Formats: sequence, C-alpha cells, structure tokens
Amino acid sequence: MRKIKDGITALIFVMSLVSVCFAESGFSQEDRDRLIRMEASLKVFMQQVDKRFEELRENMNKTL
Repeated sequence: MRKIKDGITALIFVMSLVSVCFAESGFSQEDRDRLIRMEASLKVFMQQVDKRFEELRENMNKTL
C-alpha cells in the first residue's frame, strides 16, 4: 500500500512539473497594471503608517 501511495505522489509531482513546463506565461498586461496599482497603494499605506508612528512617538515624548 505504501508503494502505491508513493507512486501516486510521484506521478502527481511529475504531472505538475510537466504542466508547468508546457504552460504559457499567464502574466498579462492587466496583471502587470494590477501589481503597479497595488505597489502604489502599499506605498501610500506605508507612508501613512510611518506618519502615525512618528506622531505617536512625538506625543509620547511630550508626555514624558
């Protein structure tokens, strides 16, 4: 039974490798544009978080 499981696992692994090798690139212009928008949104979010931490730091220093 163990050999059958190992064989099935190996077969699935080989089939996934073959499908990856023969698959076309699924990365389209739309995907690229989406990543660019996500990067821009993340950059703005990070700037806002940095600003909030800086404000918090300033408030804590004023309190001390």
